[in-house]
Amino acid sequence: MALLLTVLCLGALKHVVPSDAEIAAQITEQLRALLHPATVQVMVRRASPFSTTFERVEITLSKFSVDTPVSPSVAIATPPADPGQPLPTPAGAGASIRIVSARIECREVTTQGLEIPQSVWEARELRIPLDSLHGSTPHITAAESVTGYLLAPQESLTGYLKTMQPPIDNPHVTITPEGCRITGTTRTFIKLPVQLTGRMLARDGAVLYFDDPNLKVSLFRLPASTTRHLLRTLNPLIDLNTSLHLPAPLTITGVTHQAGALRLDMALSFPVPEGYHVSAHPN
Repeated sequence: MALLLTVLCLGALKHVVPSDAEIAAQITEQLRALLHPATVQVMVRRASPFSTTFERVEITLSKFSVDTPVSPSVAIATPPADPGQPLPTPAGAGASIRIVSARIECREVTTQGLEIPQSVWEARELRIPLDSLHGSTPHITAAESVTGYLLAPQESLTGYLKTMQPPIDNPHVTITPEGCRITGTTRTFIKLPVQLTGRMLARDGAVLYFDDPNLKVSLFRLPASTTRHLLRTLNPLIDLNTSLHLPAPLTITGVTHQAGALRLDMALSFPVPEGYHVSAHPN
């Protein structure tokens, strides 16, 4: 789902030194045109209006749909260089925009038929090549860390499961701290109640599975072999790397079952910026 972390180029501003508020306003305009959210809030902070270093970028979006998966993005306007201060050139690379820290929060997002009430990303030490801003695909080349989470309520998971044509009719998902329960009826002439219990887990980076299953039809628990056969038609539930088309490999670092919702903790894997030592910036 993702969530706005590749760069949207607003273009280099000429003759006028933009304030942080003006950059934030341009980012807001671009995000409205791209995603048509109900609300957008953007905050940009630099130490100097001539600086290509952004100390902090915060973006909050609400109530929008992503029909075609898009990468999470940070929209950055390129400030003009100070004529007396040439742009820094990292070793082995061209000049880059530096974002020390960024936070992007998305609320009430619909993507791939899944309704996500909240998704939050935090990033540190992003690098965006200036020359990429003049092309068609501006991008992030390096970052110390990009981590985030999303909440998937049981109602959204129920709706998503129905789009998969599962082996159970009328499926309904219930999430509790103890695990996950899928109820429905058999796909037979005589409808019998079905209950499948287990837990959601992640494998192979960002592939979500239903695991540790127990299957009951009416009041009878079915053999493990029958349960495994049923799960072959259900698993894997979703591969987020394939579905979200993110700008870097995604890893689900944690799956937490909460009352009524599933929380997925995630991380994107970018190269560490050249000459930057993570140990020197533990926070």
